Amino acid sequence: MPTVSLPSVSSLLENNGTGPGWGALIDGDLIPVNPRNAGVRVPSIFGSNTQEGTLALLAEYGSELTTLNQSTYNAFLEYNFGSLASVVNQTYSLSNFSQASLPGYTAMATVLTDYNYRCSAYRGLIGAAKNGVPAWTYSFAHTPSCSWYEAIPEVASVLQLLGPTHTSELPFVFNITTHLAPPNGTCDFTDIEKELAATMSGIWTHMAATGNPGDDSIWPEWNATSNPGVNINDDLDVGTVHYSMCYGFWDATTDEIARIAQPTSD
Repeated sequence: MPTVSLPSVSSLLENNGTGPGWGALIDGDLIPVNPRNAGVRVPSIFGSNTQEGTLALLAEYGSELTTLNQSTYNAFLEYNFGSLASVVNQTYSLSNFSQASLPGYTAMATVLTDYNYRCSAYRGLIGAAKNGVPAWTYSFAHTPSCSWYEAIPEVASVLQLLGPTHTSELPFVFNITTHLAPPNGTCDFTDIEKELAATMSGIWTHMAATGNPGDDSIWPEWNATSNPGVNINDDLDVGTVHYSMCYGFWDATTDEIARIAQPTSD
């Protein structure tokens, strides 16, 4: 039976900073290689929302969201990144968010958004390019006018605090614009939102049927040189989708997290 080299208890595995807990176990047989390194084999869309991380913070902290401070932030970094907490803090220091109305909340949301979502999308794009597979990217920045998800209170201040959070794009992709949250909620999107939903669902349907979302005037294919894609707010605007935080910081940090999280056989 092979021996396995495990990180010590003082390592990253002491905390939760080993990536998603539901990630694949790379056994070399059933799953021969890490999917994050294998890359997609079919044309794909990769993207994220600009404030993905806020929903997780609402679930974790509730009404305490407005009181998150340096102490909370330190604990958050230690829990999520263990021995790499100080590395993350160098780039995402709380002082960088001092102009925000809620610095602790904004810093934590930005870390979660970039690490878990935006840079995961970027790795997907890189994997597609490596395999010669066409891919497209987007950044979703529209804040829904009312609650699309039953766990989110129908309170204007909460919706604004969450912004374009995790799952907020789904009603638009699936063109579900009335009686939210399903099946019989009281949220009905505005006329502008209904138009956006019709556009987005049409594009995603075209992608599913043909392997592309439309011609370059609608949505240009991604490339690593200029990062073309669409920025979505009240409409789809062709332009640059920024991933500098990924190749500038998170790629190397995530590789180190993966190295620590995945034991190697001797």
